[in-house]
Amino acid sequence: MSCALANNRGWFPNNESGRLLSFGSFPAGLYLPTADMDLVYTSDTHYHGGPPLFTVDTDRAKIKSSLHKAARKLQSAGIAIRPTVIAQAKVPIIKFQDRKTRLDVDISFENLSGVQAQGTFNEWKNKYPDMPFLVALVKQVLVMRDLNEVHTGGLGGYSIICLIMNYLQREGQADNLGGCFLDFLEYYGKKFDLRRKRIQMRPPWVVDKVSRQNPQHNRICEDHANGS
Repeated sequence: MSCALANNRGWFPNNESGRLLSFGSFPAGLYLPTADMDLVYTSDTHYHGGPPLFTVDTDRAKIKSSLHKAARKLQSAGIAIRPTVIAQAKVPIIKFQDRKTRLDVDISFENLSGVQAQGTFNEWKNKYPDMPFLVALVKQVLVMRDLNEVHTGGLGGYSIICLIMNYLQREGQADNLGGCFLDFLEYYGKKFDLRRKRIQMRPPWVVDKVSRQNPQHNRICEDHANGS
């Protein structure tokens, strides 16, 4: 796929070359058979520390046009089946089925946050070895209830990890994994008040939302690097 994108790069501004990277559940070892493969195609300029060639702040019409152009090239190269552009998402993506493997793929562009988060995830996994099992269980429950697609209101993989980590960091490592899973579901399903509370990752805590007038008041998580 990376070769096809590199050889058909006219859709990228300034004909910039780039590379294809995997992130999320697959490199983390949490990939479910029914899950999407998360990929990001990034320009070499951005990968090596330069500014992205376009961001979510770029003209939405320009982003949409670029994504449709990329989707057509993926399809004409014999890679993508039924590509769909999701241009209005917080992170615009193309969804398609890979012709060779029949895997469902989500591909974003110029967004390295998921790749950078892999290091944090590995640190958490080493400190809390039960965490990957809880993540797999929660993801499966969401798949069974069609609540695993972010662009339709579901919960993404990294959000699941943050919820579990916040819970484990405050409650400690469980002796019984099954009991911990049920307690986790009860806590976030019945006890956690999304209207008034949100989780904070560093340091791990539950904090009050500043105001219901805040346009982001429905967010469940934020990351404070120094607890500020």
